[in-house]
Amino acid sequence: MSVLSQYVHGQRYEIGVIGGGTGYMGDLNMTDPFYLRQYGGGIFVKRNFNPTWGIKASANQLLISGSDMDLINEFQQERGLMFRNQLSEMALMVDFNFWTDKRRNAATLNPYLSAGIAAVKHDPYIYYDQNKIKLRPLKLEYDSEHNTQEHKAWSIAIPMSIGIKYKLNNTWALGVEASYRLAFTDYLDNVSQYYATSFPRE
Repeated sequence: MSVLSQYVHGQRYEIGVIGGGTGYMGDLNMTDPFYLRQYGGGIFVKRNFNPTWGIKASANQLLISGSDMDLINEFQQERGLMFRNQLSEMALMVDFNFWTDKRRNAATLNPYLSAGIAAVKHDPYIYYDQNKIKLRPLKLEYDSEHNTQEHKAWSIAIPMSIGIKYKLNNTWALGVEASYRLAFTDYLDNVSQYYATSFPRE
């Protein structure tokens, strides 16, 4: 993803935007970390405590998708599952900057690491005959003994990022960033461990 940020109040704060391609790994893509099929973006505010450490709050909209038909795998080609999911994320992360200059300002070219915690709202769906069909209410993995409820629309995630930022001047910076999110839900793709054994009871 690309990052554009602006320093305010003597570089103590940053505000910025981020955008780029999004990927997904899960039951429909278990092997390809570069399965980038969609896009996403967001805004952030960062408080720099010193040239090394900072804390960042962000709000992001991330579209992900997957399809068995994209994989050269006989089982998945026959199964034919697919999904799309619009993720709404609120995250709080700690930033660690590797380099600083002698004036106690962030270096002109600065690699960094970030990690934190996020709340994610999601609702997987597909398009069928040009109609948007939400998958969660269908309970496609319904089991009367073990799996009777809709899976939850909210989840916790651990976002992690590595990036590099270039200070254009004392006001603006431009960077690139790669991010990974470990989500504490198995339903971003609406596929988990169950097969439907009966029709859901209303």
